[in-house]
Amino acid sequence: MASGKLPLSTSGCITQIGLGVTSSDQNLLKLEFKYNAPGQTDNNGSMREQKITVPTVGGNAGFTAVQGYVCDSLNRIQSATENLTPVGGSSTQTWKQTFSIDRYGNRRFDYKWSRRRNHMKRAVHLALKVTLLSLLSIAVLHAQPREESILKRNIKIDIRASTWTAVHHLADKGIPIGIETREGWNVDTDPRVKLSSGRLEEILASIVKQDPSYKWELVDGVINFYPVAGRFEKSASFLATRLGAITIYPFDDRATIVERFSNLFANATADGTKAEIQFHSVIGRGNHLDLPDKCSKQIDITASDVRTALNKMVQCQPFSPMWTVTPSKDRKGIVVVF
Repeated sequence: MASGKLPLSTSGCITQIGLGVTSSDQNLLKLEFKYNAPGQTDNNGSMREQKITVPTVGGNAGFTAVQGYVCDSLNRIQSATENLTPVGGSSTQTWKQTFSIDRYGNRRFDYKWSRRRNHMKRAVHLALKVTLLSLLSIAVLHAQPREESILKRNIKIDIRASTWTAVHHLADKGIPIGIETREGWNVDTDPRVKLSSGRLEEILASIVKQDPSYKWELVDGVINFYPVAGRFEKSASFLATRLGAITIYPFDDRATIVERFSNLFANATADGTKAEIQFHSVIGRGNHLDLPDKCSKQIDITASDVRTALNKMVQCQPFSPMWTVTPSKDRKGIVVVF
């Protein structure tokens, strides 16, 4: 389940696993488990029934498959059956398999339920179909709605602040964000936006409606804010600079990544200088002694522009995943923080 919590039976066995685009639904895959025999309270830890609910995906009709298991007095499986109900259809037994156990404990297939090999082939094909359709449903989450799921995420927020402060609050809630501020921005005098709880896409729309000097777009899974007018030329040039390849390794801390990135940018410029660009590491919970802010996986960033690289590198930020590009106080350079 997206919330990370699994419902358990009174004996501590998992009773349900769900997959959905938000923490409150299970519209991609739902698995339910029972540990008692029908009409009994004899849970000994062995699964007695598994219910698989798969939605319709494209041209593949959804279905519900119920698999039942019967065990002997020594808790050894005796038989397994599956009844499949397609969406809008009726239940049909798709396969059944029984087992025999000799006095030495060796288990064998009972072929009286499989008089012909074709019967077993059909059972295997149906079992594979269940598995493949389940995997297809899971793939939908990653292949199509991953970015959409971010926008549909419900956010609890109630503030009135500048756009700069507002997007920082969203980053503190785990939303990956990058913001390029306009020339002449001032956190104290910029327009205030009032934000209330709701879906992220609604909150983002509310920000740019109240402060039309900015627009937002979703790039590589990261919310990017940029000025509509009054764009600082050096910021635009910096974000468009082409870089070489860089690899972020597991256990790289954020300060190390920032230093390597600044060196990479210096090498990408014509004269190799970075005097007008100030790179900084976010100082927060992730950089303190017992909570080092580190990558959990290796990230390979191939040759790309700076904006793309920054969007990928916020994946290394478990706390406040955000990058900012702002004009320096003297307007002679820019300040980059991530």
